[in-house]
Amino acid sequence: MTEAEILTRANRARALLEDPMIVEALATIERDVIEAFYACPVRDDEGRRILQRDLQLARQFKGVLQGAIEKGKLSANDLRERESFLKQAVSRFR
Repeated sequence: MTEAEILTRANRARALLEDPMIVEALATIERDVIEAFYACPVRDDEGRRILQRDLQLARQFKGVLQGAIEKGKLSANDLRERESFLKQAVSRFR
């Protein structure tokens, strides 16, 4: 994946995580699953496992987007460092 693609993905991920509908949807899913988990009978191991998996998936979704943002930040920093190095090299030859 090129740096431009990484930066584009990071910007799209940031836009998604800042979208009020996405924020609300993730919060609602997490809240509803946690409430269902607490309401689940102690003996319902299968139901609790399903709810735990649902919560993990919601958090994983958010984590994937956050990972794309972090990767974009690293890529942007690398790009700035290379540009700075090139500017310094060019100024030395002038």
